[in-house]
Amino acid sequence: MVNYFPIILAVFFGTIPAILWLWFFLAEDKNPESKKTIIEVFLYGMLFALITLYALYFIKPYLAFFLLIIIPAFSEEITKYLAFRFSAHKHHELDEPVDFMIYLITAALGFAAMENILMSFSSFLINPGIMPMFVLNIIRFMGATFLHALVSAILGYFIALSFYNLKNKIKTMITGFVLATFLHILFNLTMIKIIQATKLNVLILYIFLLAILMIGMLIFIFKCFKKLKKLKSICQMNS
Repeated sequence: MVNYFPIILAVFFGTIPAILWLWFFLAEDKNPESKKTIIEVFLYGMLFALITLYALYFIKPYLAFFLLIIIPAFSEEITKYLAFRFSAHKHHELDEPVDFMIYLITAALGFAAMENILMSFSSFLINPGIMPMFVLNIIRFMGATFLHALVSAILGYFIALSFYNLKNKIKTMITGFVLATFLHILFNLTMIKIIQATKLNVLILYIFLLAILMIGMLIFIFKCFKKLKKLKSICQMNS
């Protein structure tokens, strides 16, 4: 008989961090998108995450350290963007600059939810119990889940700006991808240093640097939201 309890726990603990951050960022949208569309984009993020993470699982053992840092980060940013493209990019509700940030964040948190679920389930198989799974997702709530939302919000900002600078549209979008990937890589490298730290002062230093990185991105994103809200809405921005 199949034991569904670990799966149910993994889904519950894995999605809660993503939903909490989604609720937090949706408050920035003064003209809320429909719940149906938000759910659709979130689910696309989960689906595309499953495909990408499955592929990365088989590819990672063959990658050198340098590529192991770059390829997963870049592929995950592309994946979240594709989830947005296949779900909301042609949607009639995408009619304001700020919507790009909202939908990219939603796709990213769908991605993060699936990543959390898979890691939670794997954690349960290694160390059965509710508490280890709970602690894991508390850490990911402040770490990887938050990171996915932040970098995708930045990408969404640059995509929105590209519609106001058609001559350099591709360049602006590429800038967004490069910046999002760079920040993702910086986060991953800092996390590696935290995990590898053997001295308390070194551990504290890298945790402090990580906090500065995350807070800095959050402040930048709020400024991005503020700037996009001031821009004139463009109907059919996705055309």
